[in-house]
Amino acid sequence: MTVAADLLYSDTERTLASALADLLSSRAAVTDVLARTEKPETYDADLWRTIAADIGLAGLLIPEALGGAGASYRELAAAAETFGAALAPVPYLGSAAGAPKAAAPGAPAAWGGDAAGGAGLTALLLAADRSTAVATAALPRYGTGARAAPKVSAAAASSR
Repeated sequence: MTVAADLLYSDTERTLASALADLLSSRAAVTDVLARTEKPETYDADLWRTIAADIGLAGLLIPEALGGAGASYRELAAAAETFGAALAPVPYLGSAAGAPKAAAPGAPAAWGGDAAGGAGLTALLLAADRSTAVATAALPRYGTGARAAPKVSAAAASSR
């Protein structure tokens, strides 16, 4: 028995990608993106705030019950493909992929809200052999130039 997989984007996914492409064409011109590579802050904090908080894409994979959109990895892929095609200067993939871990049961309560609402960035911390995600930290107040991540205890890391 063969099961046919539909690998084409759905109308919803195409609509998402189209809306993001329109936004990026007006807010992330190629010349501006290239100029940004020479600056200390390589991503556009205002654009990220619009995408993450105003549109809600930071919480795309977070379940609705935890304040996110409850979407699937297909929507994440449609958004990531659009950001990549536009060379969008936003920290999307790391934040969106790490967000469900930040909102998971057992994570500090503030992390889930921060991740879903775009109030910060999330960073996925991997084991030394890169086989397991040992912790996720929500980094509040992006765009301030601060680079320090919150400390995660070994107990907290091993419980994830």
